[in-house]
Amino acid sequence: MNRALIIFVKEPDARAAKTRLAPALAPEERVGLYEAMLHDLSAETAAARCSRRIVCWTGEGEPSRLRAVFQGRAEWRRQRGADLGARMLNAFQEALKTDESAVLIGSDAPLLTSAEMDAAFESLDRAEIALAPCPDGGYGLIGARASALPFLPRLFENIPWSSADVLSETLNRLAELPALRYVQLPLCFDVDTPDDLRVLCGLLKGRALSNQRTPKQTSAFLRRRFHAE
Repeated sequence: MNRALIIFVKEPDARAAKTRLAPALAPEERVGLYEAMLHDLSAETAAARCSRRIVCWTGEGEPSRLRAVFQGRAEWRRQRGADLGARMLNAFQEALKTDESAVLIGSDAPLLTSAEMDAAFESLDRAEIALAPCPDGGYGLIGARASALPFLPRLFENIPWSSADVLSETLNRLAELPALRYVQLPLCFDVDTPDDLRVLCGLLKGRALSNQRTPKQTSAFLRRRFHAE
């Protein structure tokens, strides 16, 4: 089956990288953390079982720092659209012209693994939509089959993005679209705020103590900055 993995990222710079983590991290530290997360994301997405890995980026100029991170097999697209919903919709519409299914992820979930990406694709064998909710009321992963294309504008237009109502509003709209079966995947932890960062440090420490796999670059950065482990 043709599967497209769409990765939404920003070119790392002090003006755009993880700005909501201020003042817990200085601008250069936010860039350092974001680049560490991107390196881990690149490794996980490269291991995912997909036909295409599409890096959709935003930022001024060319994505030179992103290209240094996402080496190997990848297609590059600049994000297009007036808001996040329009950009996500455009990415899905482009991918699903040729692929049977597509999964879209962001770059704020450092614990997301290739196995969870694979599980999202597999869930699309029995449903048209897959969602991985986040604790803040949003979602960190959304997948769709090509058969869902006519309905996707309803899922992305006029959503209160960057609010605690994103997931609930999306689920309400899915309930209004009986033609779309959906699967809700396990919780996806994202990092947006200083509180999230403290929780992440605790999660990484717990994983290390129990010999569970952790995102290498992100863990190393936080050890240096906060002595998290």
